[in-house]
Amino acid sequence: MGMKKGTFKKIAVVFLFLLILISGGIIYLNKVVLPVKIKALIIETVEKQTGTRAGLESVRFNLFKGLVLNELNLYDGEKKIIGIKEASCSFLILPILKEKKVIIPHIKIQSPYIFITREADNSINLMKLLPAREKPESKNSPFSLIVSGINILDANIDFQDNSFSPPFTKSIEGLNLSARLNLPAGVKFKLNAKLKTNPAAELNTEGEFRLINKELTAKINLKNLPPGEFASYYRGLGLSINQGTVDASVNLTFKDNRLNADSKIQCNKITAVKDKITVKLNSAINAGINYN
Repeated sequence: MGMKKGTFKKIAVVFLFLLILISGGIIYLNKVVLPVKIKALIIETVEKQTGTRAGLESVRFNLFKGLVLNELNLYDGEKKIIGIKEASCSFLILPILKEKKVIIPHIKIQSPYIFITREADNSINLMKLLPAREKPESKNSPFSLIVSGINILDANIDFQDNSFSPPFTKSIEGLNLSARLNLPAGVKFKLNAKLKTNPAAELNTEGEFRLINKELTAKINLKNLPPGEFASYYRGLGLSINQGTVDASVNLTFKDNRLNADSKIQCNKITAVKDKITVKLNSAINAGINYN
């Protein structure tokens, strides 16, 4: 009996020592290392890779969430183009030590904001943020990064098309995206969002991107889209749509630089006018697109 009590006491002491050690390490990380050195390193890396001005409110370690970044913002001049309220990820330690691989099982991004612009030359502002490819002779990093999954929750996107005068603007809210690796070489994703139209349109899509042969398959469902609010894109055809909504279901594939889309479109009380001819549509349309 005395042996058991003694063993239990030793285990309790070791456990308490480990708890104090871990707590002290987390406090040291959150008070000394992360707020100064790591925060500055993250800002410097983001600015170097994207060519923008970056701001970061805080970096901390949470025992349950892992590494947590709060209020990470990217600016083009004074305009905020990306804002992330909170981003968190955990990572595996042993693979780093044994195989020089940083494995991140899951990244969670909460309430991000994205501002997207399109110019007359068809350029998109976010494409400028992508890091340039390294030259073949440049030295490779000693570590490889593997991300198994990502969740984006409650994102808001503002889109502005400057190829029109005045610019066409539209917003997306409540966007949720989940993506995960689908071994051996694929990424499965699911997305849902609402477009700020009248009435509000709903977008749902899911699919898979196969990395080896660069093949995309997706199913897209769109409900209550009022085409009249997108008149900027077809005004040059002399067409006017005054009322009505569209529901659409699209099966899309992209392979070998060729896009195929089989769609079923339901017109709900659409009224279209062209050259003093008025057409009212309240029927289904099947359409196929093959684009190289």
